[in-house]
Amino acid sequence: MKKAQVFGIIFLLAFSILITTSFVIAEGAGGPGGPAGTSGAGNTFATSINKGITTVTSVLEPIFIQILGSDGTTDNAYLFARILFLFLIFSVIYVVLSRVPFFIDRTGIVVLIGALISILSMRSVVSPAMIEAIALPTETLGIAISVGIPLVVAAFLIESQQGLGAAGVPRAARNSAWILIIVILLGLWITRYDALTQKGLNPFALYVYPLAAFLAFLMMIFDGTIQKWRVGWQIDKAREESKSDEMRAYKRELIELDGDLRTNVITNAEYHRRVSKIRAKIKALS
Repeated sequence: MKKAQVFGIIFLLAFSILITTSFVIAEGAGGPGGPAGTSGAGNTFATSINKGITTVTSVLEPIFIQILGSDGTTDNAYLFARILFLFLIFSVIYVVLSRVPFFIDRTGIVVLIGALISILSMRSVVSPAMIEAIALPTETLGIAISVGIPLVVAAFLIESQQGLGAAGVPRAARNSAWILIIVILLGLWITRYDALTQKGLNPFALYVYPLAAFLAFLMMIFDGTIQKWRVGWQIDKAREESKSDEMRAYKRELIELDGDLRTNVITNAEYHRRVSKIRAKIKALS
């Protein structure tokens, strides 16, 4: 197993331990209507974990406010949705700028511009209503779409970065991006657990987020295989383009030979000998 994969698994385990520990702390503090060490009657497993997440995010709240701005919304699910939006906006800008000739091999500038534009977008363009409508739907189909589309976009943006710049994007960076996606999906699942188990909602809705997180985990584990497929496809494409170029060159040579024969630059025997060789090369390429 590669070091990047090991790092990713360790990070996910650490995240799980952190959430579990936060859950235990929240349970130990007591739920609504109950003393320390007991649970209130209305407490649920998801509610307790949400308390743990709130404990963690409250420590990081000043950082989130400075980066994403403050709009008065403190819901944990909303916070994870905003981070997902921030990641997708940054990724799109990064990919677009990386393909502009001026920014090739200027990764630092691309990252800086991408970060500034994505942060400004989150602070001034992306509204709470927009995030609620797009990232936090309440119907099963809407949940599946809101998870599926970002996952597909993330897969394209992350796995298409192997060849950008002089050295491309390191595998560790791609794995880190997948880890972020997994954490966001698990965070959305945990913080929206009560909403996903409400009456009238298809039971499948509860499994959309963990299923998507599992698919993202598989993408991270099989990153090397995916990149080999991409490189193989690029090599095959380059070979086909090279064949096409050679074919055109041979056809031009045949046209030139026809002209040389008409103007008596070469003899008839020389013409047929060279034409036979060229046609044999064309046949070998076909």
